[in-house]
Amino acid sequence: MRSYKKTIRLKYKILTHPTILSAKGLKKSYHDLTVLDLAAIEIASNQVTTIVGPSGAGKSTLLHILGTLLKPSEGEIWIENKPITKMDDDQLADLRNQFLGFVFQTHHLLPEFTAIENVSLPAMIGQKKSNEYIPRAKELLEFIGLKDRIHHKPSELSGGEQQRVSIARALINHPKMIFADEPTGNLDTKNALDIHELFFRLKNEFGYSFLIVTHNPELAKMSDRIIEMKDGKLV
Repeated sequence: MRSYKKTIRLKYKILTHPTILSAKGLKKSYHDLTVLDLAAIEIASNQVTTIVGPSGAGKSTLLHILGTLLKPSEGEIWIENKPITKMDDDQLADLRNQFLGFVFQTHHLLPEFTAIENVSLPAMIGQKKSNEYIPRAKELLEFIGLKDRIHHKPSELSGGEQQRVSIARALINHPKMIFADEPTGNLDTKNALDIHELFFRLKNEFGYSFLIVTHNPELAKMSDRIIEMKDGKLV
């Protein structure tokens, strides 16, 4: 009876968190220098997965390759069992716009645009109708606590508010997975904690999947899974 219950729990866990992203034989080399060498990796859906390790371990390289921002020297990548490694640049751009969201250490907001305009940019690029993306942009900004700041430009927002706008921008096209590279690296302790809690609210309430590179031990402890790297390999 005890083993039967264990089997049921394992089956339930697999069904709840299927693999959303996987890769095999990933390598990235620059001339004779190999900076990434992974046999295999799988990322589960509806989880916050963090990548940790010392500087130069290959964390950001892995994130950028899995997020299609950087091409591997070798290896295959699948998103929801769809192979993407042989896609051309236009196909990858469409994939990023429609399926993936990105948050970086620097928010990369356009200074001449308001918060709602910055959030709407990926939808504009995807040629969506304004009567669809404007209400969603407002809804996202309200959800992240910036209801009264939607018409403010980045220079009128705090660092934490600017990063929240970048998170809303990453969500505008209903992506299935969010990639974040040191998203709280430029923030103070309080704002960093607020952003961490926001990630988990988004996961718990809307089912988003996150893959986050971080040096922040508190965020790593909060995550559902920790991937540790050293010298371009998984530890």
